[in-house]
Amino acid sequence: MSKRNHARALKSATANCREGRPEGARPAAAWVRSMRRAQRALDSSRRLITAALRTAAKSERSAGWLPIRSSKSLEHAEARMRVAASRLAIVSEALDEWTACVVREPESGAGAPVAMLATTTRWFQMLVALNEASGTVFSMHENVLAGLKSGALVPENEARRPLTITLTPRPTAIRPFLTVLTPRVGDRISVLLKRRRRAPRPAAVKVPRRTSQGRAPPLSSICLL
Repeated sequence: MSKRNHARALKSATANCREGRPEGARPAAAWVRSMRRAQRALDSSRRLITAALRTAAKSERSAGWLPIRSSKSLEHAEARMRVAASRLAIVSEALDEWTACVVREPESGAGAPVAMLATTTRWFQMLVALNEASGTVFSMHENVLAGLKSGALVPENEARRPLTITLTPRPTAIRPFLTVLTPRVGDRISVLLKRRRRAPRPAAVKVPRRTSQGRAPPLSSICLL
């Protein structure tokens, strides 16, 4: 049964893969791959620049009392800037490939000039944003390092840290815990069992045992007459 299901799954997967492109549809032009590559690189560079600016803003707020941590965060932001610059270099290569594909196959270049113009405009905008963000991050890092060198900023180990309150759990006393603890069923009905308990029989009363015929022998008479 498992082999049959496995073969059926493979057959359906193969059928779905074959039906991905409708019959009679023309393959995408060669420049479309370069366009998608450029767009992915632009999206990645935008996310990296945004993350670096967010890190720089957070480091600026905490540089007064956490300069060492702020310096390390700014180093990570600078690394993101370098990666964003490499992504924009990939965009430049993708635009060159795009142009070569359109020149090589002009009959399939319908819509390529408009898309290339939009991608190039966005590329220039990201270059300007990267330049401005890099200047902001580098200047902020230089200010933090200069403050540490001159003594205006005190490292975290020597600075007075903010007051922190630590709550240490204390163990509960045993007696109050047992009084609050929910009683068991036997403890709850023990009072009722005590109330319904029958009075004990007197020690002088003796009940004769049953005989083999099923009847007890008569009790010995205690009459003195």
